Amino acid sequence: MISGMKIEAEPDSTSDANIMDEEQFWQLQNQAPEITLKSTRIKLKVQKEELPVIGEVKISMSKLTPRC
Repeated sequence: MISGMKIEAEPDSTSDANIMDEEQFWQLQNQAPEITLKSTRIKLKVQKEELPVIGEVKISMSKLTPRC
């Protein structure tokens, strides 16, 4: 769950941050308008190429456990 909404995600629990693509973010914000994108100074690189980062958002995540 992301901010109380059932959304499928695979967070990296050993990472300081996780990446969400722009479409996923807009879908999330459509369901929870209180989630806002903030400007960031974060830079992401893959090999020698820099990835575009449009902003950052702080959200809470929790794991849904199946019921028997």
